[in-house]
Amino acid sequence: MSNLDIRYYIIPMIVVFILGVAGTNGITFPVLDFLTIGLVACVAGGIIGSLHQLFCFVVHFATDDKKKRTPKKDLKTQYHEI
Repeated sequence: MSNLDIRYYIIPMIVVFILGVAGTNGITFPVLDFLTIGLVACVAGGIIGSLHQLFCFVVHFATDDKKKRTPKKDLKTQYHEI
């Protein structure tokens, strides 16, 4: 996993966390609400990031398999003697 792939874990976490905090109106247990929102954000980021990694793996496997199945061209040059 490269540094660019980490964004597929972090960005959904941030978005879900911000939307969760914005949508919360429970004043009775603010700490419990905050922890629940954080847990949901982590799970959402993990699922979305894992799906992205799985998609990249499948695409990479498919392209490698396609390259292996294509017939190789014969690159021998034929010399004609005069």
